[in-house]
Amino acid sequence: MALLSHCTSADRRFEQFASRVFREEMTASTLNMHYTIADPAAFGITDYEPVLPLYTSGQSDASGERCSALLRQLSCIAYDKLSPENAFTYTLLRRSLENDLALAQFPYYNEPLSPSSGMQSQLPILLAEYTFRSRRDVTDYLALLDQVDDYFASLLLYEQEKAAAGFLMPDVSLEKVRKQCDTIVTTQELAQGTHFLQTTFEDRLVELQAQGILSAEVVSSFLKENDRLLTPVVQPAYATLS
Repeated sequence: MALLSHCTSADRRFEQFASRVFREEMTASTLNMHYTIADPAAFGITDYEPVLPLYTSGQSDASGERCSALLRQLSCIAYDKLSPENAFTYTLLRRSLENDLALAQFPYYNEPLSPSSGMQSQLPILLAEYTFRSRRDVTDYLALLDQVDDYFASLLLYEQEKAAAGFLMPDVSLEKVRKQCDTIVTTQELAQGTHFLQTTFEDRLVELQAQGILSAEVVSSFLKENDRLLTPVVQPAYATLS
């Protein structure tokens, strides 16, 4: 019985630790959270601010310190006392943290603005496919739109630091990214109301209205807010990045 109690204690400690790490990862990027879990409350995530993950100078050092701290905390949990399922998760989590810690030593090897799959082209797709299940999903979405300028400014800061360190992408790739920024969100499409971030947004709102989740008045208000954010926030953010 004593062994069972010890094992249960180790399992409980690990599950609490893993849940905390998961919640921290999810609340650090609302976009990632939304595409990972449909109901954040089911995972104990009820109070969060919608955020896009902004890059800051020295972020790699902070990330490395966090990984080291988490690995130390993880090592305090008795691996040999865990259930087989938790032991497997423990191994995966430890390897993930060790890999992240190793990667922190190479802060400028990442390329968030690559011509093929950079965030300048992926972000609009992720936003267009952002599922609306509730009114909170819509308000989160609009809050993320309002942060696109700060998000791109942080990526530009990262690229400038990469350039200073001698890791900037080739000129031909830079030109491709610049052209993408000039064509993904244009003032002409926004003025005509034909941009896919306008049409897909309206389609999703109409579906919520049909389900009785939103009223016609609320839908109209959200549509106006979406247009307001796309024109003075999102489109200028792309122009500045270009």
